[in-house]
Amino acid sequence: MTGETTYYVAQRRHEIAHCIKNARVECNLTQKDVAGYLGCSRRRMNRVEQGDIELMVGEIELLTLLFHKPLSHFFQEPGPMVHVG
Repeated sequence: MTGETTYYVAQRRHEIAHCIKNARVECNLTQKDVAGYLGCSRRRMNRVEQGDIELMVGEIELLTLLFHKPLSHFFQEPGPMVHVG
């Protein structure tokens, strides 16, 4: 990946992480609750919400059911892409 592409992917990962965290908080759920639903560790959910790692599409689809949000909620319009270099 080019530096520009790598930056864009990281930026989108953080934007999606922010949507996931906000939806979880709105539902009054803990990271442990969500991790149990997805069958993963609380530490992994923490890393997802920090934007350190990504969830698979199937996991995000499960979150739409848990949070009662459409898939589009997690894939909102991206912010402006900053050109590197």
